[in-house]
Amino acid sequence: MTPFRRILVATDFSPCAEAAAGVAAELARQLDAAVELVTVVDISSVTDAGGEPAWRQHRCDEIRREARRHLRALAERRFPAAKEVHVHVFDGGLEPPDLAGEIVRAAEALGCHLVVLGTHGKTGLAHLVLGSVAEKVVRHARMPVLTVRAPA
Repeated sequence: MTPFRRILVATDFSPCAEAAAGVAAELARQLDAAVELVTVVDISSVTDAGGEPAWRQHRCDEIRREARRHLRALAERRFPAAKEVHVHVFDGGLEPPDLAGEIVRAAEALGCHLVVLGTHGKTGLAHLVLGSVAEKVVRHARMPVLTVRAPA
């Protein structure tokens, strides 16, 4: 088995994702692993909006910057002792993003050995045991996936 030297932590900034980040931070510390913090934003409604193309581009850039700012804050709060931490913002471009697909593609592209994410995100309890995004990541990722429940 490949040692877990690079851990992808997917977040939507929900309480469950925050709990997953805490678990990932402890794993990264124990394993001396690098952390790839990833969030996926939906800019499709902006790209579909009317108006000036320059305004749409500015708004998309603003959304990405805000997400990156939140990722950096999460990195400082949860991963101060990590070997190295990188932040990544992905989007689906013109289409609403396939969240699970983006997470799996990011994990593969970044050479991650483990994916850590919360069992349920901002969409709530759409599935009783495992949220739809987490479920799809578990099914499609080629590397191990650790799902974390939010504390009760």
